[in-house]
Amino acid sequence: MEKAPPELMKKFCFLFFIWLFAFNGTSAQDFSNKGKDFWLAYPAHIDGTTSRMALYISSTENTNGVVELDGRTIPFSVTANQATTVQISPAFYQVYNSQADGTGVGKGIHITSEKPIVLYAHILNAARSGSTLVFPTNVLGKEYVSLNYTQYIQNPNSPTQNGRSQITVLATEDNTTIELVLKADSYTSPIRKAGEAYTVQLNKGDVYQIQSLTDLTGSSIRSIANAGSSCKPIAVFTGSTWTGFCSPTRTSGSGADNLFQQVFPSNAWGRNYITAPFARKQLDLYRIIVKDPTTLVTLNGVQLNPNTLKQNSYYDFESSQANIISADKPILVIQYMTSQSCDAGISGDPEMITINPLEQTINNVTVISARRDLTPPLTNIKAHFINILMKTSNISSLKIDGAPPTSSWTQIPNSPYSYLREDVTNSTLINPSHNIMADSGFIAIAYGMGTGGNDLESYGYNAGTNIVDLNPPINIQNEFPRIANINYSATCVGTSFSFKLALSYEPTRIILDFGSANSLSGPPVLTYDPSSGSYDSTYTSNGKTYYVYKIPQSYTFTAAGTYPVKFTTTSLSPQSDGCSNTNEQEITDNIVVGEAPVAKFTIASVDSGCVAAPVQLTDQSTGSGRSIVAWNWEFGD
Repeated sequence: MEKAPPELMKKFCFLFFIWLFAFNGTSAQDFSNKGKDFWLAYPAHIDGTTSRMALYISSTENTNGVVELDGRTIPFSVTANQATTVQISPAFYQVYNSQADGTGVGKGIHITSEKPIVLYAHILNAARSGSTLVFPTNVLGKEYVSLNYTQYIQNPNSPTQNGRSQITVLATEDNTTIELVLKADSYTSPIRKAGEAYTVQLNKGDVYQIQSLTDLTGSSIRSIANAGSSCKPIAVFTGSTWTGFCSPTRTSGSGADNLFQQVFPSNAWGRNYITAPFARKQLDLYRIIVKDPTTLVTLNGVQLNPNTLKQNSYYDFESSQANIISADKPILVIQYMTSQSCDAGISGDPEMITINPLEQTINNVTVISARRDLTPPLTNIKAHFINILMKTSNISSLKIDGAPPTSSWTQIPNSPYSYLREDVTNSTLINPSHNIMADSGFIAIAYGMGTGGNDLESYGYNAGTNIVDLNPPINIQNEFPRIANINYSATCVGTSFSFKLALSYEPTRIILDFGSANSLSGPPVLTYDPSSGSYDSTYTSNGKTYYVYKIPQSYTFTAAGTYPVKFTTTSLSPQSDGCSNTNEQEITDNIVVGEAPVAKFTIASVDSGCVAAPVQLTDQSTGSGRSIVAWNWEFGD
């Protein structure tokens, strides 16, 4: 009797992480709102220094951290899956930015933690609330567009009591140069004229703020090079000290709030969006922001008329239903909650929330609902909701706090998507921290409002998002086929890889520099002089031709971690990217190196172990902290 071979051979194809974003405790993988280092600004509020800022902090792990501000520190501790609040009083900490055009030296707020956290910020006083999701430092960009709204003015004869549209910029490094081009004249004298570029110099932790009595939406903010250095990452917060609105087709709202939103960097904008209406509101307002006025935008299958584009920057529309929005170039979508007078019996007031594109979805996030006792004295916010949007085929996998949602899903017509509006008011009374998890990507926003009468207050923010460069100049390629859709530079320990660099010009020199990176196999500094026409391939994106260069050197890392790399390119003429004022350009990236997967299996003879008898193969492989997405079994001949 012939026995089956005692061992079969199994070999893995290369595997990547199954999702772009996963709260699984692994290090150095997140390009999302989860992080260990954050910079935050405290923009102006209609009530000045009688307002207060609350930080809402959550984590999937027990951790400790510190808030650094005004030369002092506030330590904090987080219990896993619970909410921690840090309250900042501008009467005690000198971080409030009142300037209508000026720099608050050292007025930035720096938050760090031992383990990754999620962070939300809430500025409020006397039923006037504005809130935002806060991005970690590692995903900040260098180019932004301001997000505001048509400015509500309380008393034209008393400008000091007027609400103001504002832009607040924070430098994360010394020697930072900021260029601004406003869409409206500034408030103070001398006036910054609309359409005229001007620059501001900042050092690490400095905050520049500019205000206007009219809408600043579409204004350009970017970090540019100066004589001493290339451009630096910046954090940008925009909104209003106070504004109220219904819509262009309804009377102006009589209730007003401050608007406070951290802005997505332009390189993280997408082309495809879905939205869901706020609970208990009759109508929502939306803005579609474009960088290029020739962008073709489609709303629910109908192309928007380019003649309705405002300020060459945005489209406005109102809707009481879910929406499908797409474009041929990157766009950004903002959803606004209207004033309480716009909806009879509904007490929510103005709020703005940036919607992340379908290219930046998540599949696991822990969000905090702003329960009214988190930041004493009590707010008027008593009802809390979470909107979730995802593919209809995957809704059965979604869990909120470990259980299926109690609300019903609504199919979005003519699309593969559905949305859910989950009322979490009762569960928030027990625990304001809510975990949302699914087997596939989703979009989520958290918001709340009063319940009637004099409960005139609201809050809202994006629950969580990826903030990945969707057109990255650097791409790494290794010996295995790419199986999962990874939008950042990632590889495994012990796996050889090489670089491809996409540029909008043909360089005469490329210098690759890993600095003092440890665990690197390969030269840490490499100089490559490509000849004219020696690019590997070309492609066109957003109307621009890119030349792709393959760097003739392979590298391997022997330990997991995140490793910075810098490319310095030289060309025959200066580049117009804003990050260089010479013939040189600097491009930086982080290479995320994870542990390699481990292939393992067992063999069991189901019957006798003889020829032609069934054999059971059981996979016991591990993804080293990440999900396995593909296998390759090889049985020889």
